[in-house]
Amino acid sequence: HEIAEPEIALPSVQKLDEAVELVRFGKVESVIENVVVIRADTSGNYRVLDEGTVVCWEDRTVIGNIFETFGSVQQPFYSIRF
Repeated sequence: HEIAEPEIALPSVQKLDEAVELVRFGKVESVIENVVVIRADTSGNYRVLDEGTVVCWEDRTVIGNIFETFGSVQQPFYSIRF
C-alpha cells in the first residue's frame, strides 16, 4: 500500500515585489526529488518560521511554501515541496 502524498499548494505569486523585505534564514542542505531541505542559520529559540511561509531565492523567485519544520530546536530544518 502506498501513502498518497498531500496536494502541494504552490504560491500564486512567482516573484516577490521589490518592496518586500527579504530575510536570509538558512542554507539549502539537500534537494531530494520534489523536496528542498533548508538548515536554519539561527536557533529555533530565536525564530521559527511557520508552515506556509513563502520562501524565495535571492533574486526574489519564489520556490514554494514551508511544508514542515523538523529537527532540534537549536538547529531546525525546513522542507519545501515543489
